[in-house]
Amino acid sequence: MDIFEKIAKHMGPIGQHHKWSHGYFSFPKLEGDIAPHMNFRGKEHLVWSLNNYLGLANHPEVRQGLVQSITQQDSPLLQSAIADVMLKLQEKRSVKSFEDLLKQKNLNPGVRDKIKQTITQLI
Repeated sequence: MDIFEKIAKHMGPIGQHHKWSHGYFSFPKLEGDIAPHMNFRGKEHLVWSLNNYLGLANHPEVRQGLVQSITQQDSPLLQSAIADVMLKLQEKRSVKSFEDLLKQKNLNPGVRDKIKQTITQLI
């Protein structure tokens, strides 16, 4: 069992709250720009676990750097996560990088499908 399977099956002390809290404590899906307060399931919450000390998370050059890093990622988890982020940000500049990533022969089939969907939704 790899570390990701272990985390999914045994989330530790916080995991006991996963179902009743709709993922709030374990894997929250936050909405909006990175900021001290973000939306979770339509309600504003204080965010205490993200680091944006310099206020650069929404800077155009930082976003462009993230887009440029897409083809350099080799972890299926990171590739999938970046696809989610680019979709939430509606970052159309990422389409070319995702198309380049699709050219990789050893790309995980699940990630390949997700990236195709992401491209379709971004275009």
